[in-house]
Amino acid sequence: MGNPGKSRIAVVVVLALAAAACHRAEDSKQLAALDSALKAGVITKTEYDAKKSALAQLAALDKARDAGVLTPSEYQDRKQKLTAVMPVPTVTQETPASPASPAPVSSPVLQPVAAAAGDVRQEHIFDPHLNLNAYDVTVPANWKFDGVYVPGSSCVQIPFPVFRMYSPDGLTEVRRLPRFDWSWSTGKFKGQQQSDCLDLKQDMSAQEFLKYLIGMMQVAYVRDYPIPQEAIDAQQKGFDQTNKMMANSAAQLDKMNASLAVMKNQPKNKPATQHGGLAAAIAEYRNGTFTIEEEISVRLMCMHAPLNFGPDRDAFTESCNATVRIVRAPKGQLDALMVKTQGVGAAENPQWVSKYMDYVAAVAKARSDQMFRDSNARMQQQHDDFERGQALRAQQHQQFMATMQEGTNRSMARAAEAANSRHAIAQDWCDYALDRQTVTGAGGTVKISNAYTQTWTDGTGNYYQTNDPNTNPNGVLSGNWTQTKQVHGDGTAK
Repeated sequence: MGNPGKSRIAVVVVLALAAAACHRAEDSKQLAALDSALKAGVITKTEYDAKKSALAQLAALDKARDAGVLTPSEYQDRKQKLTAVMPVPTVTQETPASPASPAPVSSPVLQPVAAAAGDVRQEHIFDPHLNLNAYDVTVPANWKFDGVYVPGSSCVQIPFPVFRMYSPDGLTEVRRLPRFDWSWSTGKFKGQQQSDCLDLKQDMSAQEFLKYLIGMMQVAYVRDYPIPQEAIDAQQKGFDQTNKMMANSAAQLDKMNASLAVMKNQPKNKPATQHGGLAAAIAEYRNGTFTIEEEISVRLMCMHAPLNFGPDRDAFTESCNATVRIVRAPKGQLDALMVKTQGVGAAENPQWVSKYMDYVAAVAKARSDQMFRDSNARMQQQHDDFERGQALRAQQHQQFMATMQEGTNRSMARAAEAANSRHAIAQDWCDYALDRQTVTGAGGTVKISNAYTQTWTDGTGNYYQTNDPNTNPNGVLSGNWTQTKQVHGDGTAK
């Protein structure tokens, strides 16, 4: 069985190149129509800039669809929303209209957000690799914001954002947790478990994962929160369309095998299938004297891929990921906060989506070119080895073994270095996901709430937390209090 990651990238490259050829002519006509409308005074310069931006976003949307980032149903939904708020002229005249904010382009990894109501501002999450803002985030104007770009995990190499936005008192908050990825296989040949993936070896529903998450977070479950039926139907429609395409691909492969004498008795291929679900619940926990309510929502997606070839035939691999959003507020204020924050959140920057797809295509082409060069180099080397004779072959064998050993040593050193780094990062992510921080002081190293910036201890297991850097419990509380120091989740110094 070939490398599924390389196959997927190759498909992305072909689709991306085909899409570019198909849309270039139409985009040119629409840009020409915009230019004509501006010169004729039919639209203002502000309207011209807004509509030109919409064209760029439509092009990025098409790229995302053709590269497989969007399902057909998701593509149509995003396109309808975009053209509804930002119509693009065709060729002739257009009635002037007030420009509106373009709808964001999204993928199965990140749900789009509606236009925010009330007093909000725009923040950004930066992709340092592409040197571009990857996500645009709508935040209430007087709230604080922290966000980071994550390029993916060893289980699912699709990037995702992590952020939190919170009110000045820190009691109300909207948070996007790091994506939870896990995978397993029933085949004989399994990759090594990586620390940035969950240690799960089973399929589960969105509701089951939500209960698992609530247990990890150590909050009290209150009740299920209803998911709108249209959201459930939209997700299932996307799964159905994806599964239909994968079933057609398997059928085409069976048809090709039937035409080959050596393959005509090959058992039929089982298609890959995608499934998942949505779930949400209300939970509670204590923050000092406050009872905090929070809505935890989960979007779960899994890919079941049967192994149709080789000794592992009839085995399968399963890859799952879950995205989690949390909205929290003091008890009695959650419903109002959820209404207020309907329009806040993150959406991909269309310019970044386009550049990211170009990057994926470039990586695939570079790998393909390198494979071709390597193949030619190996053939030439084999011919030269044959001409030189057996004596030279022995010498080359020794050199080859030495090179292999050197490469193995370097690889093991890099692997050890990466493992140490991932261990610290994984522990920090765990603290982040559980709303904890790790501190060390007179009472040892402990994990405690991350809702406060200052933590004091009397060395006997008692802790005092505050956000006021000038507060000192000595002389107010009994005992000898010293301030702790925040460290990484595994106890190592920051």
